[in-house]
Amino acid sequence: MKGRIDPSPCKKQILILLINISVTIEGSEPFKGFFIQARSVEHDNWIGAWEPAPNTTIHPECSSITHGDPEFKTRATLLWRAPPDAHGRVYFTGTVLKNYGTFWSNLIAEAPQDPSQLQILG
Repeated sequence: MKGRIDPSPCKKQILILLINISVTIEGSEPFKGFFIQARSVEHDNWIGAWEPAPNTTIHPECSSITHGDPEFKTRATLLWRAPPDAHGRVYFTGTVLKNYGTFWSNLIAEAPQDPSQLQILG
């Protein structure tokens, strides 16, 4: 028996979809720390995982990442990865700490349909 070279009647489809979103925290003044968490818009539960980054601590039990040192920062860029079974929208919430007496909590940035349009927290 010889293999055929005409088009197969079977449809073949391979779909690999990895969603990574870069979250940047920056401001006009240096800040001491941050705590950022990813949440599902539809269910408001924690979702996804953060990629390791220098001077950060990942908390996988609540899909969050925080600063890992007490140094002042002018910018932090973090990479979040959606879970393999993800669907729907995600938003990021957190706190930015200027110093121990000055901080901003409940900051929210929703990832738009086009991730390149994500607003910067801060």
